[in-house]
Amino acid sequence: MTMKEVEAKMGPKNFVRIHRSYIVNMHAIRRHEGRRVELVNGEVLPVGRSFLKGFMG
Repeated sequence: MTMKEVEAKMGPKNFVRIHRSYIVNMHAIRRHEGRRVELVNGEVLPVGRSFLKGFMG
């Protein structure tokens, strides 16, 4: 299954694709700074340039 297929199944309501390798639950994001997001579990993930506009918008 491709990331696009996973993204389509999850729907845009609670999940957002932030990188070609990451789809995250919006409720799991503690904060974002520049091109990085910190999750509530403390993990820090990159936000891909091509996904930044969709993530911020």
